[in-house]
Amino acid sequence: MSEVALPIDSTSPARSPWRMRLRRALPWMGAGYLIAAFTVTHLPIPPGTAKGLPHVDKLVHAAIFAGMSLLIAAWRTTRFDSIRRAAVIAFLFCLLYGAADEFTQSFLASRSSDWWDLLADAVGAAIGIAAFFLLIRWWRRTESDGD
Repeated sequence: MSEVALPIDSTSPARSPWRMRLRRALPWMGAGYLIAAFTVTHLPIPPGTAKGLPHVDKLVHAAIFAGMSLLIAAWRTTRFDSIRRAAVIAFLFCLLYGAADEFTQSFLASRSSDWWDLLADAVGAAIGIAAFFLLIRWWRRTESDGD
């Protein structure tokens, strides 16, 4: 992958209205996603939830952090950073956020702090970054097909 920004940046010769709307929407989408993730991970867990599915909470953690890293990487790329730098920043942010999330959960009576949850967060963030790179590859392919 080259060190260029995603084709939604303001210097792109092919700026379509939907791309510019996406560029404006990504920070709001990311902020909403973070608020939702914090809220969901701090709500009390109802008794008997997911009794039949062991470790389903790890899948939920991974899914939340996959989406989070994808959104953050996309936002950073459209505004500030190269693709690789955006991916690294998004991954590190997710790790720090996951650690802070687990720390704050340790103060809640209905939640517990778990290193395995933090590992699931990291795996999910890595999956999100992989999806981000696949999205970039697809995007470039569709851009070159349009030329």
